[in-house]
Amino acid sequence: MESRNQFTFYRSFWDAVLDLPEEDKLVVLQAIIQYALDGEVPEQLSSYRSSCFKLCKPTLDTARKKAKAMKAERAKKSGQDQEIEIENEIEIETEKEKEKEKEGNLEFPNPREREFESFWQLYPRKEGKMKAKMAYIKSDVGLSVILGALGRQLSCEQWHQENGRFIPLPATWLNQRRWEDEPATVRPGRRPDAQEIAAVRRLMEDD
Repeated sequence: MESRNQFTFYRSFWDAVLDLPEEDKLVVLQAIIQYALDGEVPEQLSSYRSSCFKLCKPTLDTARKKAKAMKAERAKKSGQDQEIEIENEIEIETEKEKEKEKEGNLEFPNPREREFESFWQLYPRKEGKMKAKMAYIKSDVGLSVILGALGRQLSCEQWHQENGRFIPLPATWLNQRRWEDEPATVRPGRRPDAQEIAAVRRLMEDD
């Protein structure tokens, strides 16, 4: 029989050995414990000791069967729960990936829209974004050309007069193909700062 780590000692066991002499009581109790834990049937018990043990044995057998059944049920349930849990995790991760893919498609259904975000990040006048996006998508020039021209124009004198009053709206700049303008006069003493230069280089490398 399979060994056990514990068992229930019932009141009926104690009643069965209560009136025995101490020596006999100890032998019978030891037999009960040995059988309950390891399933070993005691040998060479005297007649009255054997009778006391036999009074307890049916209860021990029933308890062992119940414990075995409960253990099997817990193992089965644990296995099923683990399998269900794994399936749920897979399903959740799959749904997350689908949502990410869906969100990505909704955010940038057109590759030109992703490029526009780079242009918008660098353009100094943040007005009329939707019109600017439509103008960019319609344009037929690459992002590197636009960013290169924009990088040069960021340092022109006109764009720095009166707090940028003369900077065209981004949609106007795109619709009028202002990236084709001849290099403007550079503002004396003013060059693109390190942050602007780094931004242009980074965006051009991404393109």
